[in-house]
Amino acid sequence: MKKLIFLLIVLSFSFSLFAADVNSEEVQMEKSIDGFSYTPYQKDEFPQWAIKVRRAETLFFGGVPLVLPVVSIASNLIWEDADFYRMLAISASVSAVIVLIDYIMGEMNEN
Repeated sequence: MKKLIFLLIVLSFSFSLFAADVNSEEVQMEKSIDGFSYTPYQKDEFPQWAIKVRRAETLFFGGVPLVLPVVSIASNLIWEDADFYRMLAISASVSAVIVLIDYIMGEMNEN
């Protein structure tokens, strides 16, 4: 078991040996005075479905920590011994509803 863990660690650190050199022609970044500058994404660089999935993912995982304290307070008022997994499931459900509402509103605004 120790040999397997050691082998996995060595393999994970060896990937940096195969990375592209910063000065190579494979890296396509513009040079500026202070080193490298940021090049923004092009409008058609990603498909539309990937942009929508990214937005939904950001809203869902960003909403869970914001909704969790509210659900915690409300569930402690309703149930005497509310466990964490119940509160987490409720806050994930509320975040999923927020994502669904955002998606529906976005589709209605596009049409």
